[in-house]
Amino acid sequence: MPVRLSLCMIVRDEETFLPRCLESVRGVVDEIVVVDTGSRDNTVEVARRFGATVFEMPWPDDFSAARNASLERATGDWILMLDADEVLLPASAAGLPALLADPDVEGYFVQMRHLVGSAMQPEVEESSLFRLWRNRPEYRFAGEVHEQILPTILARRPGSRTAHSGLQVVHYGYLREVRAARRKFERNRHLLEKVIARSPQDAFAHFNLGIEYYDQGLLQQAAASFAAALVRARPGDVWRPKLVKAYAATLLEREEWASLFRLLDEEIARYPDYTDLYFLKGVARVRAGQAEQAVSAFARCLELGPAPAARYSSTDPGTGSYKAQLELGAALEALGRDAEARAAYREAARSRPGWHEPLKRLAALLGRTAGDDELLEELRAFFPGRQYADQVQVATLLLHARRPHLVVRLLEPFRQEGRLDRAGLFVLARGLAGAGDREGALAICRLDWTGSPLAPQVQRLRAELEEREAQPAGGEEP
Repeated sequence: MPVRLSLCMIVRDEETFLPRCLESVRGVVDEIVVVDTGSRDNTVEVARRFGATVFEMPWPDDFSAARNASLERATGDWILMLDADEVLLPASAAGLPALLADPDVEGYFVQMRHLVGSAMQPEVEESSLFRLWRNRPEYRFAGEVHEQILPTILARRPGSRTAHSGLQVVHYGYLREVRAARRKFERNRHLLEKVIARSPQDAFAHFNLGIEYYDQGLLQQAAASFAAALVRARPGDVWRPKLVKAYAATLLEREEWASLFRLLDEEIARYPDYTDLYFLKGVARVRAGQAEQAVSAFARCLELGPAPAARYSSTDPGTGSYKAQLELGAALEALGRDAEARAAYREAARSRPGWHEPLKRLAALLGRTAGDDELLEELRAFFPGRQYADQVQVATLLLHARRPHLVVRLLEPFRQEGRLDRAGLFVLARGLAGAGDREGALAICRLDWTGSPLAPQVQRLRAELEEREAQPAGGEEP
């Protein structure tokens, strides 16, 4: 008989994310089991439209209880666990039948690609999570929040073999906009504090409470929770490297340099190929005014490359490539090593096409050190197509270089031809303002910008220009 795979989920008010998640497993899983814990939107209808078996239950104030309710209703030979804000990359599932047919493996880790930061230009962090296992009645989740099943599997069947599956899942729930909309901090804090009150030595609960505090910007409470977790964590805990990274990031934001460098030195000795820690060390050295040491740290990041996601529970591939190049450039610039800084910024831009931050920094550096022709040649090298959109990108970078006259020279011909769109017009207005042509800039700002996403920025520029216009002669600030 063919091996059957059940997708098990718990959901609540997930009508926005659920369709994309369920579409991604079409043709991959044989059964979809959804436990809904009180949705007030169309989540249940969406799940049923995709053929899911839906069970409704009140929220039990316990994630494991809800997860286990889904497991009890699954009929497949294997279980795949996803959340509604996750999407399986179908191409990665090509080898799934062979994985499920292996008699020696009890479960598999999945490569998670967590999108973080802004949805407009997200960063990616990677981790390996245990999400695929054999469906056995003795395998159940434990933990009221940040629940886990692997410890139960290893306790019930000591020596069980696990492996990495090659499956890839994209997770959208860490995006800034998604977190703000969901507002789950109070619920999670309440559950974690209950766990800690009952089991004060639960290092994992202290760690996850620290994560909740950190995400809310409550850095003092986060640092205290991470410190409590670290003294209780065991060396072999798979989440311990992520704890160290989160604690270091918290100390960095609090500028507790002595504690931070002591922590990083100790933990780098324990995790010598964990690139993310070297990166944090480099950033901290820059902020502490120690640019020379920062150069060494970022150079080490580039030597190591991205940390192995299979070994560490939280990795940022950029710390071993484009992010390290960017910060290396900043450290070199602080030391006055401009030629090396320019090379680092160029490499950062090439390593991640479409990422504008290194180009902005390169433009700003060139604006201080290069002539007009050299500046234009450098920036145009990144936009070889010379199309209209490329020219607007170059003009925007010229603003960062503080060369507004070049912005006008570049974009004015497009305006004369009637080819400037709203984005181009706004860049031109800024160029005209910087070049001293207030009337020309105001004429653009006084156009009808209703409905444009640029309207607030245009309004700010207009107010600034009109304020200057109203100043009496000789009344301008130097």
